[in-house]
Amino acid sequence: MRFTPKSDTELSNLLPDGVYDFCIKHAEDAISKSGNEMIKATISLYDSHGREHTLTDYLLEAMPRKLKHFSYAVGLQKEYEQGSLNANDCINKTGRLELSIEIGGRNPSGGFYPNKNSIVDYMLDNEPVEVVSTIKTSSTNKKDHPILDDDVPF
Repeated sequence: MRFTPKSDTELSNLLPDGVYDFCIKHAEDAISKSGNEMIKATISLYDSHGREHTLTDYLLEAMPRKLKHFSYAVGLQKEYEQGSLNANDCINKTGRLELSIEIGGRNPSGGFYPNKNSIVDYMLDNEPVEVVSTIKTSSTNKKDHPILDDDVPF
């Protein structure tokens, strides 16, 4: 059998640390294990080869910085300032997020948790950073897709 050897990095589905454009593909109102209201968001981002990666993030009042930054990053400042955000408000919203690799560890039940990607924070438009990869979208709705808000003359 002939094959192309791959490094552990090439075999991993993890994205490298960095800033990525994202799109909320699905969101649902939920209750955390502690009994708190939250939004469970399914987020799509793309690597530098155009492959889609899906992550889940949980937005809740117990993480106030992340909740506020998410709301402002996707254009839901008004809803945030009114103190009411619903899952349906989030669907198809786009923005930028900071991603890192969270190192796994020993599972108390035995075995190990694997390394995984983790959303560190959501980026505000005025934060200058180099974006690792941009989302691919066929929509031209600038309200829902602020990254398409450019003045390119063609």
